[in-house]
Amino acid sequence: MRWVRLAMSYTTVIEEDVDTHCVDTLSIEITGSVSGVLGENGTEIECSYTRENVRSITRVGFMAFNRSRVAFDQIAAYLPDDISTLLPQGQYLKGRVTLTGITQSSTKAVMVFNKLMCIDDTFYKCSVAYTDSSLLSHTDTSGNMSIQVEGKAMVY
Repeated sequence: MRWVRLAMSYTTVIEEDVDTHCVDTLSIEITGSVSGVLGENGTEIECSYTRENVRSITRVGFMAFNRSRVAFDQIAAYLPDDISTLLPQGQYLKGRVTLTGITQSSTKAVMVFNKLMCIDDTFYKCSVAYTDSSLLSHTDTSGNMSIQVEGKAMVY
């Protein structure tokens, strides 16, 4: 008599009924002037977001790519119906940018460069922290956009 060992495998399929009406999401987009002239003003970046199924926005922030650390740093924070401020990693922008405050009903945050410098030539993205309709906290982040700083022509 010979014994044979049999190995059995099976797959269990679990089906769930997902109610798509209860999904709480936030759509974020970052846009702005893609190029500017060194030393000039008017270059801006804008973080726009939807408010579907969002109970409240708690914070909006801009991030800039730090080439020496090879990472994005938080540079500016916007608190609804409160202050907009440069964070420690964004102090190099002090006196050179204008931050437009946001409210609970806002759908965008704007940062305007008043004096563009070479260090501003980098990638940017924004993040939005919010509470959904189920009272859960989330933070979503946009894709990247870049500003290219062009030099001025020298006249001799």
